[in-house]
Amino acid sequence: MSERGFKRLRQGLSDFVNRLRGKSDTSDQRAPSQPLPDEQMEQLIDKIAKTVQQFGMEQPAIFYVGLLKPFWPLILPTAYMSTPILDVVGVDIRDYVRLLENVDNIKRLEYRLKEIYEKTEP
Repeated sequence: MSERGFKRLRQGLSDFVNRLRGKSDTSDQRAPSQPLPDEQMEQLIDKIAKTVQQFGMEQPAIFYVGLLKPFWPLILPTAYMSTPILDVVGVDIRDYVRLLENVDNIKRLEYRLKEIYEKTEP
C-alpha cells in the first residue's frame, strides 16, 4: 500500500472511531451524519436507478431493496465501517450511505426502480 493510501486509511479509521465515540469532525463535509440536500438525493437515486437499468437488473434490484428494507438499520453500520476502507481504493460511498440512512429515501429508490421497470417491461 502506498504511503498516501495508508494515511487515508488511518485518517478514515480515526474518523470512524471518533464518530462512534460521538466526537464528530465538522471539517469533513461528507460525514454520513449530515443529511444530503434534496436535489443531490434525487441525483443519487437516479444514478443508482440508471445504473441498474443499464445492466437490465431492475426486477432483481426491486426484490433486493424490498427484501433488505426492514434490515437496513442492521446493515447501515457495516456501510459506515466500509467507507474508510473503500476510500483507500478510490471508492467514495459516503453520499450513498447518507442517502440510505433515511427509510424514505429507500422507498423513493424502490419506487424509482419500479417506475423504470414498468417503462421497460414488454
